[in-house]
Amino acid sequence: MKSMPKWLCLVLIALIAACQSAPTTLMSPTTASSSTPAPSSAPTPARFEAGPCQFSVPAGKIDCGVLFVPEDRSEPNSPLIQLPVAVIRSSNPKPALDPVVYLNGGPGAYSLDNLSFLPVLFKEVLANRDLIVFDQRGAGYASPSLNCPEADDQFYQDLGQNLTQEEAQQHRVQAMHTCRERLIKQGINLAAYTSAANAADVDDLRSALGYAKWNLYGVSYGTRLALTVMRDFPDGVRSAILDSAYPPQVDAEAELAGNAERAINLFFERCAADTKCNAAYPNLKDAFYETVARLDTTPLTMTLTRRNTGQSYEAVVNGKRLIVDLFLMLYFTDGLPYVPALIDELHAERGAYMLRDFLNQTAFLDDYISEGMNAAIRCGEEVSFTSPQAIATASATVSPRLRDTLQRRFVSPDLALCAEWGTKPAAALENQPVVSDIPTLILAGDNDPITPPAWGKLAAQTLGHSHFFEFPWVGHGVLGAGVWGSCSQSMMSAFIADPNSAPDSACLSKLKPFFVKR
Repeated sequence: MKSMPKWLCLVLIALIAACQSAPTTLMSPTTASSSTPAPSSAPTPARFEAGPCQFSVPAGKIDCGVLFVPEDRSEPNSPLIQLPVAVIRSSNPKPALDPVVYLNGGPGAYSLDNLSFLPVLFKEVLANRDLIVFDQRGAGYASPSLNCPEADDQFYQDLGQNLTQEEAQQHRVQAMHTCRERLIKQGINLAAYTSAANAADVDDLRSALGYAKWNLYGVSYGTRLALTVMRDFPDGVRSAILDSAYPPQVDAEAELAGNAERAINLFFERCAADTKCNAAYPNLKDAFYETVARLDTTPLTMTLTRRNTGQSYEAVVNGKRLIVDLFLMLYFTDGLPYVPALIDELHAERGAYMLRDFLNQTAFLDDYISEGMNAAIRCGEEVSFTSPQAIATASATVSPRLRDTLQRRFVSPDLALCAEWGTKPAAALENQPVVSDIPTLILAGDNDPITPPAWGKLAAQTLGHSHFFEFPWVGHGVLGAGVWGSCSQSMMSAFIADPNSAPDSACLSKLKPFFVKR
């Protein structure tokens, strides 16, 4: 399997830091006062301080600094937390006064470790506008960090074990419980790490940098954050791009298995309908599930390499793991053409070289996400609004093997973790549609296994000035969809230039599925 392009890092729940280039330190002029305001009955106001980049940056003009915001804006004496910021400067010496701000997914995914490929994705935008990138509260280089190395360490201990899903869940919940206790002992107020607080940070950053309005780009969870900004701070938003929309009113826990099955079935149907794919890999769906059954009794063991340390780990791949791996493969648009060959290689027992290449890309993603930030938001804003009955009802028609595997891997751990995490349920507002007339471009990949096109259409129903486009043969993260991404990048650039008009979508007709024979 060929190496995945750098820009594919965008589509993952946690983005891969290996996309970095050589470190550079840059300074920018101070844009706001660095003096600390005297205590008052109101929360300490946010401020921005320019300074050196704390992270690796690519070539080009990039200015860095730190945004200081109250951890809890409802508390007058709340401590300040630090959010590192990078401003990727436009090649235009006189850029437009409304830049684009990049809102990453997760929740809790690192943003500033992605600077090496963002100028590629936003090349057309950067011709006329600056691009603002920052690590959200609790994530990446932000201080304090809600990262949970306890969970990472447990994962690597379990990677080479043929555990049941129940055993793996128990281990993770205990590790996260240990992390939670440590964070609380450090004085971190976990209740302050919410989408609403994130949105207030975004607006404070806009104000601190001196922009009257700017354009939002959100991907995955970043679209929920963008919608929250549109709801709570509409005056500062000129336009919004929602890439792989995740609106607040959906029940992500209940819908996960059904959304995954839709995308998996679509993938198999496309191979069957393609003359060359069907000839090379007949009955691909049957071959996949036959391989799953074999791995249930005779798992594979392979050696994987952890990206950020170079350390090797033994990994066990059983049938359950292969189902989860297929679900994750559908995130990657550039990888889709190779998946039939990967399944065929496993089914014919010619080795697992392609699967190993894929797992080397994806097995260690927890290194690039703040598990504590992820838990704080998901527990308060997602799990709080679902129930075992709602999950059972929504997934009743999903094939039992697929449903049980994915729910035990993703949904059941969330329910168990959130019972331990202790986050209070969010306000009812966080489970309701966002109503707005802000010009909005909504992009959806039709093979997205986690945020389906139906979610983008649902978001559009209450966005009075929105344009929805569905991209064929695209997974999660339309802008970063490899060779297919150039279409969405051009459409985004045209929309930002003129948000009051729908962008030309003629390039969509040129996006065709294809499969690679190994």
